[in-house]
Amino acid sequence: TAVGPSDLTASMAAAFASASLAFQNVDRAYAQGLLNLAANMYTAAKTYPGAYSQKIRANVCNSQFGHGQISPTGAIIASAGGCKGPYDAYNGSALAWYNSTSYYDDMAWAAAWMYKATKTASYLNDASTFYFQHSQGPEGQVYDSQLLFNWNNVFWGANLLLAQLSNQPAFHRQMQYFLKYWLCGTGGVPIQYTPLGRSWNQNDGSLGTTANAVFLSTLYGSQVARAKYPKQAKRYVCWARAQTRYMLGDSGPSYLVGFGKDYSKFAQVMGASCPGTPFQGKAQVCTVANLLSKKGNPHTATGALLEQSAFTDALSSNRASNNSRVAPEYNAGFTGALAGVIVAPGDWNECLQGNGVISVDNTVCKATV
Repeated sequence: TAVGPSDLTASMAAAFASASLAFQNVDRAYAQGLLNLAANMYTAAKTYPGAYSQKIRANVCNSQFGHGQISPTGAIIASAGGCKGPYDAYNGSALAWYNSTSYYDDMAWAAAWMYKATKTASYLNDASTFYFQHSQGPEGQVYDSQLLFNWNNVFWGANLLLAQLSNQPAFHRQMQYFLKYWLCGTGGVPIQYTPLGRSWNQNDGSLGTTANAVFLSTLYGSQVARAKYPKQAKRYVCWARAQTRYMLGDSGPSYLVGFGKDYSKFAQVMGASCPGTPFQGKAQVCTVANLLSKKGNPHTATGALLEQSAFTDALSSNRASNNSRVAPEYNAGFTGALAGVIVAPGDWNECLQGNGVISVDNTVCKATV
């Protein structure tokens, strides 16, 4: 087709290329197969530029839950009010909640991973081209100042990869600009700290967004900036440790369901909301009423990270609240954050010895980038 979806296709290319690196010393044939798929996906993404959201049009219910009744398989089995639920209207697409608004960032991301996996110079050239097309065009002007690394904008992840692959000062400066705001809450816009010490972004307040920034911070600090900017690198890793400990309940409640003494019993997730014992050979029909019940969860969604998007440290006792939502993308960032702090050099005691936990210091917060 003439238009996209290069954002979606490029994301798949990046995933296959990065996976090939993970398997190259374990199963070379499998790794090569992944890389071949990545190359095909990347070629298709370049051939048909555009966003997948440009290809899909449908009328859906305005309700967050689409007025639908949900079966054990997650399919809409009933609809009310004369409109279709989002999954039904979009034939399974997540566009109702995950509407893509850019694609040059995805292309830069894919090209950078392709270069890392193949060392073919043309991919690095492509990555730089797409990077600047994004940052200097409408995409970057609208979204990069939000300082978000998420499913919609992977520019900051691409920036970190390019800093690692090229070691060019421009990419380092951009990465340090991003982290300066996250660490220091400069001016409170768009980032500020909650009373118990969480770094919160007003453009997307979810803990998953904070976790994504933590992942970039620990990766940049421990693997990219350590040799060239050793003082800043320590601050980046210590901030990552502090934010991770916050999520696990170090400063108050735990935001990871099933972990710690004081975790949420009101997670908004169907798997923990169906009454009765699951997987007993009986089909259960769970309704939105079950999902949003005012009672605590009958089951525990162990390991789910709460959204916690409001500017507060308090847990919600309302399952209908966005603070109580859980989603795979929140855990994706959190998993990366945990992996990062586990492999990062040093430990928490080092962070308590003047290397900057949640403190304004000249090394990061007063630096000109």
